[in-house]
Parts: sequence; C-alpha cells; structure tokens
Amino acid sequence: MSEERNGQIDKSSIKLEDMSNEYKGGVPRKTNFDDLKDKFVEDSSEFKRPSNAKSTAKTKTYSNYYSVDVKGVLLKILAGLLVLLVIYIIMYFSIAAGRRDVEEKISKVLLAPNTSTQTDLSNSTAGDGISDADKIELGISYFLIDSDKDGLSDAYEINVSKTDPSKSDSDVDAIPDGLELMLGLDPLSKMSDGITEDNALIVEKTFTAGNATLNVNNKATSMNIYFDVLNNNSIKGQLGVIGEVYEVYSDSAISGTTLSFNLTGDDIRAADIAPESIAIVRFDNDTHKFIPLETNINTEDNTISAEITENGVYSLSNSNIIGKDYATQILFLIDNSGSMYPEELCKGSERE
Repeated sequence: MSEERNGQIDKSSIKLEDMSNEYKGGVPRKTNFDDLKDKFVEDSSEFKRPSNAKSTAKTKTYSNYYSVDVKGVLLKILAGLLVLLVIYIIMYFSIAAGRRDVEEKISKVLLAPNTSTQTDLSNSTAGDGISDADKIELGISYFLIDSDKDGLSDAYEINVSKTDPSKSDSDVDAIPDGLELMLGLDPLSKMSDGITEDNALIVEKTFTAGNATLNVNNKATSMNIYFDVLNNNSIKGQLGVIGEVYEVYSDSAISGTTLSFNLTGDDIRAADIAPESIAIVRFDNDTHKFIPLETNINTEDNTISAEITENGVYSLSNSNIIGKDYATQILFLIDNSGSMYPEELCKGSERE
C-alpha cells in the first residue's frame, strides 16, 4: 500500500500489483494478466479463417460468375449462328433461282435448250427432264438447267449434242460448247474442218436486237458477245437520244465489229430529222457524256453504221443537240385585251 506524507501520496511506494488493480464500484479487484492473454487468444480465434478460406470464397464467387456469363455467351453465339443459317439458306435458294433465270436466258440466246424426249419431270428439280439421281451420278447440278454454263442445257448435251454437261468446253479448245454450235463448229473436235484448229479460225456472226444489228468478224474465241436492248431510262431519256439504247459486251477484245441501224425504223421516223443529222454515239460511264462515233450513212440500203472497239452503251442521236448544254425557257404572257373579263367589267369583252 502507498503511504501519505504530508497529505500527498508517495508514488515511489506504489507496487506493481496496485497499478494492475481495476476499480469497479469503488472496490478494487486484482486482474490476472495471464488470464486476459488467454482470453484474448481464445476470442480472436473465432475471427480466424482457414488459410485457404479467402481464396476458396473468391474461387466460388468467380466460378459462379463465369458460369452464368458463359451460358449467356453461348446463347448469344447460338442465336447468331441460327440467324446466319437462315440468311445462308435464303441466299442459297435465291442464287439458285437467279442462276436458273440466267442459264435460261443464255440458252435462249445461244441455242434452243431442252430438246429431251423425256417428259417425266416429277423427279427433276431443274425441270429439264433429267432426274436428280441421274444428274448426281453424272456429277452435275440437279437444280440448274445448264450445269457447266456453256449455253446448252444439260438435257440437250445428254440427248442431242452428246457433249459433256459437266464441262463447258468438251474438246478443250478455249471455245464453249454452246458457242461452237452457234458458230457451226464441232464441240467434240478441236479441228472442225479437219485442217485448221477452231481457236485459230476467223468467223463472222451477226447479232440482232430491236432496230440494231451487230456484225462481228473476229476469231472464234472472241465471239462470246452479248448484244441487246438496255432498259435504262436515265440514258434513253437524255436530250438528243433517238429510240432505244443498246448494250454491247464481250469478255474478249472487240475488233472487226460494226454496229448498224435501219433508217426506216419507227424511232427514226418519229424523230423527224434529216439523215445527215443522225449519228451513232457511245455513252461514257465515267464522264456521263455521249461520245460521237464516225458514222457512215448508206442511202442504198437505208442504214447508218459505225465501227466499235469497246464494250459500252450505244444509241442513235440527233447530232445537232446531243451532249449540248440546254436550259429551260419560261415565257410570261400578259393578256390586256379584256377578253378574259365579262362584259359588265370590261366593255367590248367577248365573254358573256
């Protein structure tokens, strides 16, 4: 115990156990430090986690998160694939339908297709009388009329020309089978005349469309030409254009080609212009202008012609106004005769 000296506590006499006393309700109680230490360790153990508890919790949380996310991604991917599949199916059948139309047009231009004697079309997807099973066996398309795109229908090649419906050039002379037949050559022989190879022959062919004629004198390999009326009102409606416009296209160099028109055609008569004012022009897609060609007029057979050397759109024109700049003129007329007013408003008016 501490002692009082002159009314003050002698701090030097305070014992360690006195400093460890707690006062509760004025009654001192001695505290055991060892007990407190054990108690603290015991209580704090409740807050301890196993060494791997934190990583386990995170692993579980991330696992759950990625599990849900992966499912969502998979669903989105599946939905996208289904959409792509639908688009592919639509495009596949659309292209197939388009190919049929193209092949029919080409076959009509080159040669009358489908002279097959078969009439049962129930098992023919292409509708050409050749069954799907036979086409598959031959290695050709069962939904196209002309599988090799040579201008001849599969049925014609199988039953008439005896050419290979899976190859566009049966005799491998760089001339498609349909073109050879159109030129009067043998699609099964590289030398139709037995002397000169077909791909070295110079042949002549005339194409006709509307009021125009295209005469071609060129190598047989360069005769794959498209010539027809072009339904383009933007070009046809240009000031100075007479009648229809025509498209010429070849996959080879154009040479020895003459485009001619009949001067007695309805289009020229309707234009009511002198023949010397008529010229053949080519429409330039780059400049959107008409380029006049050197034109020849034959009064004996009433034709007008010009040599052409490139693919393009051609037409007849009024050379006096084609390609010229023009402006709309507006005329205002003021009638001060009084004829538009009744008699009571304008004396002498003819209107009652």
